[in-house]
Amino acid sequence: MQDTSQSVRGILFAADPALDGPAGEFAQGLFAGNVELASYPYDRLGRVEEIARETDAGLIVLAVPADEDGHIDPRSTFGHVSLDSDVPVLVLRVPAGEEPRFGPIDRIVVPLDGSATAAQAIPLASRLARMGNLPVQFVMVIDPSRVIPAAYAYDPEAWGIISDLRQTAHWALRQSEDQLRKDGVEVHSDLLFGPVNACLTENVQDGDLIVMTTHGSGRASRRRVGSVAERVLAVTPQPIVIMRGAIQADVVVEGYEACSWVEPLHNRGRA
Repeated sequence: MQDTSQSVRGILFAADPALDGPAGEFAQGLFAGNVELASYPYDRLGRVEEIARETDAGLIVLAVPADEDGHIDPRSTFGHVSLDSDVPVLVLRVPAGEEPRFGPIDRIVVPLDGSATAAQAIPLASRLARMGNLPVQFVMVIDPSRVIPAAYAYDPEAWGIISDLRQTAHWALRQSEDQLRKDGVEVHSDLLFGPVNACLTENVQDGDLIVMTTHGSGRASRRRVGSVAERVLAVTPQPIVIMRGAIQADVVVEGYEACSWVEPLHNRGRA
């Protein structure tokens, strides 16, 4: 089991100096005071990779403004830093016209897709959960409209693909749950059916911290996990930790509309 008392070196970039204090306090609370956090002027954000190397940083904290709905532009400089950094990035946002208030955190949400890339978020989620005595919620999504072509929508054999994916997804979620239970972490899982982005954003609530991986913001990676992380980053007002991962095959398919249904893992048999 990883030592939760191990200190983390972090670097903080706040778009407004008034955000330095609240953002720093939130990061310290999240890591149970085990963060050595140094603040840097926001105009040096373009040199964040160089600064991270020089300081041997294990965490980047970005405190950024958002619109009145809590949305931010992932194509901005801080968006690219969040999606492309080799160092985990904690993104905190302040909606327009609101006072900076971050936390408290009641639950950690980890989106998974059955890939080794997404699973790279699990050790950090476990550490944060143990530090804060927080439960973890795994979320996996299957979008039937992206798995079955429209021409085969009424073909019973085609829907066998969904059944196979469901079984594989429940197996992957059980494996992930077992990993956290060995760490003594309370964990639950939901398998969601519907468009990926809508399902993820609709099942995140106030008090959640999202921990997830990304493939980055460019090239072919945007068609898979990278694009999902980009959209979650853009529209989800909750704090989010984004980790850069290696490209692997996934079972999550992109989508935009409304979430269709949810299968809590604990309601299904384990046969």
